Amino acid sequence: MSWVAEDTVRAQQSRPVSKHKSCCRVGRADTGPASPPGESRRRPRAWARAPVGQRSQDELWERSMTAARQIRARAGHLHVPRQHREDVDGELLGLGSFVANARRKDAKLSPERRESLNALGMLW
Repeated sequence: MSWVAEDTVRAQQSRPVSKHKSCCRVGRADTGPASPPGESRRRPRAWARAPVGQRSQDELWERSMTAARQIRARAGHLHVPRQHREDVDGELLGLGSFVANARRKDAKLSPERRESLNALGMLW
């Protein structure tokens, strides 16, 4: 080996190993004990099934629309700051973020949802 190749080898050996690569290697002491044969090391997906008290997207949309109708009746408009929270049946809903997200995703909304917001006087 020439002196250039030896310096290259020494430089490669002295480089720090990325934490990501070292912690993800199977069988390393810092990753915990190995799984018994036949069992997977994978963690169960938390989002695979909704918790018991969680609502569907359609239910959340209807709750947010109820809040939007409520503020429209009270104030006459839907101009609310992003941090605005509206009380609907004792539950505080993030109406400001709902309105802001609807404006941001207006092209992706279904025609029915877009029409329901238009009926409330939504300014896009």
